Amino acid sequence: MPKACTKRDSFLETADTELRRASAITNQALRFHRQATRPQTITFEELIADILVGRRSRITNSHISVDQKDRTTRPVVCFEGEIRQVLSNLIGNAIDAMHGRGGTLFLRGRDGRHWRTEARGMVITIADTGTGMSKETQARLFDAFYTTKGIGGTGLGLWISKEILDRHDGRIAVRSSERLGLSGSVFSVFLPYSRTSIDLAQARGDG
Repeated sequence: MPKACTKRDSFLETADTELRRASAITNQALRFHRQATRPQTITFEELIADILVGRRSRITNSHISVDQKDRTTRPVVCFEGEIRQVLSNLIGNAIDAMHGRGGTLFLRGRDGRHWRTEARGMVITIADTGTGMSKETQARLFDAFYTTKGIGGTGLGLWISKEILDRHDGRIAVRSSERLGLSGSVFSVFLPYSRTSIDLAQARGDG
């Protein structure tokens, strides 16, 4: 094959990759701004169930076991589609972190309090037994366009997740270890039981 053709094909492949990446970024941004018409009352189990169904083949093919426990005592009021997007992103990242080599995906729901305000709410924990992350990576996780996935990664998933939780008066936190035999990451999501921010959104006509 002539060198000119090889070079042209390389350029076309790069352009196609960048177009797909731009399309993914646009789709994520649109999903972020397209919220439900009104908040929904939903349980931890209901939030998680459909996500696991959608990820079932990846979980099975990656030889991952799911360890799920629900200790919540009440549902939470939220924009369901947005919170599902957050949890789906975190679960997808946890699966990716185990690189198809097997492991355990831990899903926990419990009653808890906001780390700073002491407000009562639901705490959802998503943990994996993957490779873990460095402190440098953890420090930049929620920055827009920061990604560790190389070509195809938009770097928007966790940034959008944080924005969604901020709008719910919630919070997301992470801890991770690369230590041999103890590696993995733990993401904790807090959703308040109070409807203050959602009620205000409806009063403004945002919902």
